[in-house]
Formats: sequence, structure tokens, C-alpha cells
Amino acid sequence: MATLPDPRRIVLSNLPLPSALAGKEGAEPAVQVASALLPAVSELDGQAARHTVFTHPSVPTSNSGLDITLIERGLAIPGGANISFNDLAPGGKVPMHRTQTTDYDIFFHGSVTLITPDEAYDPKTGKGKLRETTCNPGDVVMLRGALHAWENRSSEWVRFISVMLGAKKTVVEIEGNAVAVKMLPDCFEV
Repeated sequence: MATLPDPRRIVLSNLPLPSALAGKEGAEPAVQVASALLPAVSELDGQAARHTVFTHPSVPTSNSGLDITLIERGLAIPGGANISFNDLAPGGKVPMHRTQTTDYDIFFHGSVTLITPDEAYDPKTGKGKLRETTCNPGDVVMLRGALHAWENRSSEWVRFISVMLGAKKTVVEIEGNAVAVKMLPDCFEV
């Protein structure tokens, strides 16, 4: 399991406005502050860990009420959002995959290698030229339904936060035919 400490989630929510203040101009409700450590859920035989910050069934979200219950629907939440801390062990690998999401991966501890196809690629055979990009603290990767893999080639744990937004099915144009498209499937560990 990760040697990095569990992150803490702090949720601020508006409490009900007392009825005695409802008619007063400028009256504001008190704010509830709920704090909790986010335990790690081991993935990929201990090579990775996920700490879910929050999930939203739809976007835009609702700021009403005090319910902060997580929904368990896997990584991609159609029309919604999944926000998590992700830890990758030294030598850890996340296999080539794609999700029907737009992701923002923000790196803040350690360095990881992002692997993507550099030319047409067959994930079943692994044939095709690959590109490697090193991601360091302060980098942000925006993934738009693209096939990718992660490798931690360092001796320290890597941590990044992912904001995954449900997206429309990924389609690409077919070269030389402006109207022809191919829908790209979700795939993980193909």
C-alpha cells in the first residue's frame, strides 16, 4: 500500500437559515465543515491506490442539502464527475486504457511516464510506435478519451489528483473522408 499519507477531504455546506433571519436582507446561513481522511483502495495488485474525494451523478452539481454520499459507479460516470487522488508505486504500471471521460490529472508528488500511441496502434497486439512524456509535480494532463498508460519508473511513490468528467462517446474522423467517423470503445487492460 502507498507510503504517502491518506489525504483529507474537507466539505463545506450551507446549513438551513433560521426562520427568524429569512426576511433579513444580507442574512447568511452558517456553514457546516465536515472533515474525513480518505482511505486508500488498493488497485492493480497493490501497484496503485485510489482515494475517492467525491463523485457527482450529474453536472452541473447541486449545492443544496448536506448529503455527501459517494456514488459507486466505477471510473466513468456518464454525465457526472469522479474526483480522486491516485497513487502509483515505484515500478508500478497502469496498462493501456481509455475511458469515455475528459480527465484533468494534476501531478504533485513524484514523476510518472505517460505512454500514448504516436501512430496508429493496435492495443490487442501492442504493435505501433509509442510516445513517452514525463509528468512532474505542477504538470496537468488533459485526457480527451485518448488511449494511454502510466509507468512509475522512479524509486518513490507518485501522487496525482484526477478530475474525470463524463463525456460523449469518443469519435475520430477517418483520414481523407471528412464525414466518416469511427467510434472508439472504452478499453482497459486490452
